[in-house]
Amino acid sequence: MTWELGPPLCAPGAGFGQLEVLQNKIIDGRPVLAFTCHPEEMAAERVAEWGEYCTWSLPSPGLLGPWDIQQARPFTAEPDLFAAPLVKLRDGSWVIIGFRNLEPKGIDAFEIIDAIPVGLDDEGYLIAR
Repeated sequence: MTWELGPPLCAPGAGFGQLEVLQNKIIDGRPVLAFTCHPEEMAAERVAEWGEYCTWSLPSPGLLGPWDIQQARPFTAEPDLFAAPLVKLRDGSWVIIGFRNLEPKGIDAFEIIDAIPVGLDDEGYLIAR
């Protein structure tokens, strides 16, 4: 019912125009932050460095941040994946499910993808398993 304004949880200037569907989860016992940002909403420098990806992640210092968004890396298993929540299954494993953005390819549509099993790499970034 009430809230208090606090300091920003991340600094500007990481090359993302927005952080969409922001989520912080604990996967494999480690916190990770995942979010969507479409290539056309990113700085040209970020696209040049990493390519055209929509879903990004970074190791998290904890569930309350703060986060160094500059450290974000793309989820490369599905470059067009966006608005993709991380879902914990009954067996304790994790998947990501969302939409494939086909608009940049000239198709006025989105596709719902099949769930992709995920985990974290050695550095704490989201990867397909």
